[in-house]
Amino acid sequence: MINEYSRPHLPQDSAEIERFFRTLKQGEVYREEYMDPYEARDGISYFIEYYNHRRPHQGIGFVTPYERLTGQDEHIKKERKINSLYAQRIRMSKNKGLFLICPEETMSLTSLNKNI
Repeated sequence: MINEYSRPHLPQDSAEIERFFRTLKQGEVYREEYMDPYEARDGISYFIEYYNHRRPHQGIGFVTPYERLTGQDEHIKKERKINSLYAQRIRMSKNKGLFLICPEETMSLTSLNKNI
């Protein structure tokens, strides 16, 4: 995150960090009981590492912030798309016999397969 100064008492100026604090509190702080400040620091540090490096985020296409920051997200999304198309073709080929009952559906699947 970039350190940015905003106007006080206006939550819309710092919406991203406010949301992060909410996630941090709900995901770590409220669930744990810390015996001392050092234990709290270690628990919060572990959560932040998890949040940035292992937790996929919906808002950025189900990749981690680290993958987005380092530019790996485009490669990951392309690979997912290729795997999805491959799985669709496998399902179509395995289910081919089921669609022979209705010729209209077979024709639509054939045209769909050509577009992939």
